Amino acid sequence: TGFQPIHKRARANQPLVYIKPGIEVTPSSETLALLPPPPNPSAPQEEPQQKGSEMAKSKNHTAHNQSYKAHRNGIKKPKRQRQASTKGMDPKFLRNLRYSRKHNVKAGEGEVEK
Repeated sequence: TGFQPIHKRARANQPLVYIKPGIEVTPSSETLALLPPPPNPSAPQEEPQQKGSEMAKSKNHTAHNQSYKAHRNGIKKPKRQRQASTKGMDPKFLRNLRYSRKHNVKAGEGEVEK
């Protein structure tokens, strides 16, 4: 009970060294090599970074599973409307289209014979 360890084990297979209280021991070069270097007060202190302090950036988009879902539901052609929308078309083109439809009647279809 009167013995105290000098230092912790440097390796698992080395035994601890015990001394009696009051006995001075001069450390050998081997013992000094095992100890960590003393802290340098003049060196700038680094602030420890905390793990998890920044939130992870979320992923905006992934193409995972999209091809599988499309084929499972059957890739279909878009349904074609009978009259295609002319929304956003050039007004000059639409005016010409309207006149061409009006005057593109085959002979005898538009007239009533008496």
